[in-house]
Amino acid sequence: MYRNVVYNSREGTVTLFGWNEAGDRIRRECTFEPYLYTEDPRGDKTSIFGTKVKKRSFNNGYNRYKFLQDSGVKRVFENTPPAQQFLLDMYWEENEKPEFNSNPIKYCFLDIETYDPPVHHPDKKVRVRKKS
Repeated sequence: MYRNVVYNSREGTVTLFGWNEAGDRIRRECTFEPYLYTEDPRGDKTSIFGTKVKKRSFNNGYNRYKFLQDSGVKRVFENTPPAQQFLLDMYWEENEKPEFNSNPIKYCFLDIETYDPPVHHPDKKVRVRKKS
């Protein structure tokens, strides 16, 4: 199971925070190439629209972004943040296994409310102007 994941675009790596079999916290560096699918008649997959798509991998998220900006491709698939892609690729079937939740995550909610006293300045007035 994982606790957190961080994507480093400059290095093209993902830092995975999780647990080992003994329940000890671990940190693991993994290389990851973000990807997306574009329509291509030579593709080996089929889109939800019934068109053929081909996977395009990039060495980092910035290059994927630049490809989208420069190519003019209008319809892309699986263009999600790299950290999310990594988690989906690694754990898409793992969450059904009992050992996936064997190390519970501790969490809490913190609600901070502060007092905001009204500010009164008798010598200063606020003027509201209407746009015309």
